[in-house]
Amino acid sequence: MVNLLLLLPYGSQVVEKRSLGGLWPGFEVLDSRWSPFGNFTVGRREGQLTFFSNGVPVSNVPVPDVAFLEELVHYPLLLSPSPRKILVVGGAFGGMIREILKHPAEEVHYAEIDPLVIQFLAEHPTPLTRAEMEDPRVRVHPLDGRLFVKTWGESLDGILLNLPPPSTLELNRLYTVEFFREAFRLLGKEGVLGMALPGSEAYLSPEARDLNRSILASLRETFSSVEVIPGETNVIIARATKDPESLSPERFIRLLQERRIQTQSLNPAHMRRKMEKGRLAWWEEALNQGEEPRLNRDRNPSGVYYGVAYWNAQFHPRVRAIWGWVGEFRLSHFGLALLAVVGAVSVYRKSGRAGEGRGLAKGALLWAVATTGFFGLAMSVLMILSFQTLHGYAYEWIGLLVGSFMMGMAGGTWMMNRALGKIRNRGMTLIGVEGFLAVFCLLLMLALHSLYSSGAAPGASGALKASFLMMGLVSGFWSGLEFPLSGAIYARREGEVGRTAGILS
Repeated sequence: MVNLLLLLPYGSQVVEKRSLGGLWPGFEVLDSRWSPFGNFTVGRREGQLTFFSNGVPVSNVPVPDVAFLEELVHYPLLLSPSPRKILVVGGAFGGMIREILKHPAEEVHYAEIDPLVIQFLAEHPTPLTRAEMEDPRVRVHPLDGRLFVKTWGESLDGILLNLPPPSTLELNRLYTVEFFREAFRLLGKEGVLGMALPGSEAYLSPEARDLNRSILASLRETFSSVEVIPGETNVIIARATKDPESLSPERFIRLLQERRIQTQSLNPAHMRRKMEKGRLAWWEEALNQGEEPRLNRDRNPSGVYYGVAYWNAQFHPRVRAIWGWVGEFRLSHFGLALLAVVGAVSVYRKSGRAGEGRGLAKGALLWAVATTGFFGLAMSVLMILSFQTLHGYAYEWIGLLVGSFMMGMAGGTWMMNRALGKIRNRGMTLIGVEGFLAVFCLLLMLALHSLYSSGAAPGASGALKASFLMMGLVSGFWSGLEFPLSGAIYARREGEVGRTAGILS
């Protein structure tokens, strides 16, 4: 039936519309498109438009979540004496910019890498989004948020992060110690960084607690003052210098009146309830229970673990115990398991083929090929993730990074095939290739550690890209050398080319 529909005029559109309806139950899907950065969809329900970026809602109009936006914007910006230059990372259009412009803002910078987001908002306008997009103080930058922070040369008075919890590596790049240091560089002594994390009005789950503690500890590695206004969504306020005046509802009420800012839900009664002493004491007690969580760093993205644990506890509670066990797993455990497997294989080969060295040698050869194949896969993933965290984003560079590895592998294979007839001791040559791969892994880890520790300089983007392409090329080259060499050794022992190709592939 579906195939027949596809043959009819506009049949593919009917199939696509029904498929999208199944993906977004309860919504009338108005449009859904793909860009190099992902999928963007707009759906309508009861007169309300919701814009989704890769399945995550980024804007609700014409009636946004006013209570959340007022807290996320006004609590941090009220503590800045003169918030004139503001950066927004995350969903900006749809109420957030309107709240920012209630302050004496002269420039509002919005970093959005995907032009399809802006295009969709322009194609499905509301009075709110149209007013925000047409305001001359608003400047949209077609850049990844982290790359913007890394390369922007002017100081800022405030940075606001309107992002979901760090449940993916892409999101986690904006919650790490290294990112907070880059943001700190742009903020002056009176600058402020505002963000939100999951919270609770009555019970703070262990998963939400660990997520909050990890991100707060990562912030405190750079910012002298990190304060929390707890609630269903915790508002985090980070500043470069400690404020001698403590946060209080009366202070925020006074600042709102001084700037003549009109709000809907952020009224005196609401603020007094949110910052009531008993509630703050409960929050501090609930937050400080349990073990100390790990810092969230680029090279150790523990925020992803805590973010996924938080979502699992909400939507997949049965996975909670398994995920807790995963959190206790360490690299040393993997090393011990690997040694156990190697030992078991060696004992099996030796006992099963006593007095026959050929079986043991063949097993070692297969093991060498398997580990080199694993090295190639792991190296490709490592290059992509490292490039993403150091450069700011990967996206279209994924193909180039994988392509450089494959090109190197093709070159290594071609060179070894030409040299096979001239190699007298193929076994020793294979050992040499394996030894170099081990040394190369150590050198690569040291190089990446150095890059992570120092951070990529904003002006070194071209050199950074070239370095990663070269590392992929060299990794692929040495991996490519091994496969034809191993195949020649194995075929010489077995005498069957087809069997050799099947086993080694």
